[in-house]
Amino acid sequence: GMETAQVAMGILQVANAHMERALRVISVERGRDPRGFTLLSFGGAGSLHAADLARGLGIPKVLVPPLASTLSAYGMLVADVIKDYSRTVMLPGDSPQQILSDQLEILAQRGVAEVQGEGVPQAAIEIERSLDMRYKGQSYELNIPFSPDFIERYHQQHQKTYGYAKPEEVIEIVNLRVRAIGRSNPPPLTPQPLGDPNPVQAFLETRPVVFDQGSIPTPFYRAEALQPGNSLQGPAVVVRSDTTILLHPGDLARVDEFHNIIIEVGI
Repeated sequence: GMETAQVAMGILQVANAHMERALRVISVERGRDPRGFTLLSFGGAGSLHAADLARGLGIPKVLVPPLASTLSAYGMLVADVIKDYSRTVMLPGDSPQQILSDQLEILAQRGVAEVQGEGVPQAAIEIERSLDMRYKGQSYELNIPFSPDFIERYHQQHQKTYGYAKPEEVIEIVNLRVRAIGRSNPPPLTPQPLGDPNPVQAFLETRPVVFDQGSIPTPFYRAEALQPGNSLQGPAVVVRSDTTILLHPGDLARVDEFHNIIIEVGI
């Protein structure tokens, strides 16, 4: 019994509510104020919802990279190869460092061999060694880099994290950890000079689009034709072959030197 546009708006609102709840789980519920962050949009559908989600959470800016829909795949191609290893040891904090070093070395050798197996040369592999430590009787640990002064560093980190330290308490080393990092050689991202703010070369047509305020004549732009320095005032729709970027009334977007679209979210 509803109009087609009303049903479509309802579907979008339900989808946005689900995604906004997920964003709150990883921000507000972890004690982080989303108003201090930029929302990164990725995936083929992300750009349709991003500005609305940012508005609902008070996030001031949205970043839409030029490869938004394939960002995860791009990341897999250019990211470092990282492998993590751990061993539970339950040793006292005053254990001889040579014992800790020897056991960490076993994990490190395994890490080097397995990262090399991914095609990374040994010269590009870095090893990070650390310890999960706690005061005896605690049920939580802090991860501390392995170094000659790891005891002092644990007390300092405990003070920083929890507001107090107990240098007189017995310390337990719960886990030994090694991270093997194979550094990649990603292609360089070359910035382009900023040009004319007018995006006339990317304009396609004007069509009616239904927003909360009603149906509004809205310009459509071809994303691939936008140039660094171009500016877009919402409402607007930016179409790519693999995604659609929606600007609501009051939103302002600009194309930066790396072809990212930066949206300043309106109220």
